[in-house]
Amino acid sequence: MDELTAVIGELACLLVDEVDLPGMLDRVVDLATRVIPNCDSAGVTLLVDGRPSTAAATDPRTLAVDRAQYDAGRGPCLAAYRTPRGAAAGRR
Repeated sequence: MDELTAVIGELACLLVDEVDLPGMLDRVVDLATRVIPNCDSAGVTLLVDGRPSTAAATDPRTLAVDRAQYDAGRGPCLAAYRTPRGAAAGRR
């Protein structure tokens, strides 16, 4: 079984087993670094009271990058929730 298949299985278990949202998101960012090529850190941005907030991050560096995006009012995390195609549209 390849690693992507294993991670998909772990994600499916998360949906069934995990009742704690912060714990689930921590596992998601960890899994992302395992299967996304050249990904050495990851984070999840959620809107809290209409403002972006990092709900999970693999390390302090990710938190710093997210904070810089929020302060600037732009960046891939913000683009992802503002546009239908999100950050991927900017990489073409």
